Amino acid sequence: MPLDPTALGYISPTIPVSWDERDTMLYALSIGAGTDDLEYTTENTAGVRLTATPSMPVVYCQPSSDVWDRLGEFDWSCLVHAAQSLELHAPMPPVGAGSITTTITEMSDKGTAAVVTARTELRDTDGTSLATGDSTVFIRGAGGWGGGRGSTVTPPPPEGPADREATVVTAPTQALLYRLNADRNPLHSDPAFARRANFDRPILHGLCTLGIAVLSVARINHIPGMQLQRFSARFANSCYPGDALTTRTWSPNGSTAAPEAAPPGTAGSRSVAFDTLGPGGVAVLSRGAATFGPLT
Repeated sequence: MPLDPTALGYISPTIPVSWDERDTMLYALSIGAGTDDLEYTTENTAGVRLTATPSMPVVYCQPSSDVWDRLGEFDWSCLVHAAQSLELHAPMPPVGAGSITTTITEMSDKGTAAVVTARTELRDTDGTSLATGDSTVFIRGAGGWGGGRGSTVTPPPPEGPADREATVVTAPTQALLYRLNADRNPLHSDPAFARRANFDRPILHGLCTLGIAVLSVARINHIPGMQLQRFSARFANSCYPGDALTTRTWSPNGSTAAPEAAPPGTAGSRSVAFDTLGPGGVAVLSRGAATFGPLT
């Protein structure tokens, strides 16, 4: 079925959200933080203050199902999370509450498919914006509704050898752990459901892979305090819990293709391009960019 073009510009109802110390530590553990990251994984270590992993707001900056329902009728099995970005405006406290609101900002008609972007803003109870996330989905069979084809301009991939890389071996239980953050899609836990979707077994969440990659980027580039300002990547291919994931980074001075520029007003920021490879060197994340520096 084609999509409803009047969905463009739709603004969702405001949805309350909250998180506590357990949620903060669970997210950190679910993306591979451990005994070397006690500021993210413990709340009672002497001399260490619990801090939210900077990529954690991406869990909350996701559209609710009513946003995608507003698009009209389509086969949910044909919806694929294609890309994600997140911009942080203020540090996320390890315990807090607030609300999210989502706007459908882009709808592109690709003929046989549709590409839709929804922007979700996370605010605290005082109305201060903590983060803004753009979620882009690709929906097979949902084109042909007469919309524009959208922009086809894409950033070039990095050229030359990577400056740094690190490999993380995910746990066989990685998806079972990550799903407790709020993504209970049975594709990541139910073997029969995964087989119906043409996978050998449950796959790892794309946002889990992205969280692992961002943590790796910070570690191998020696970013103090993981001062994350923004990141983005495309979900290129699926991977499975237990897979080894290699994240590679390119700095502006180490590659002929500079990574995404730092946003205005972020003096002292440092940007890198990255990708993540799964088994056999197959890209699972592509066209990644991350910017680090103090949040103002």
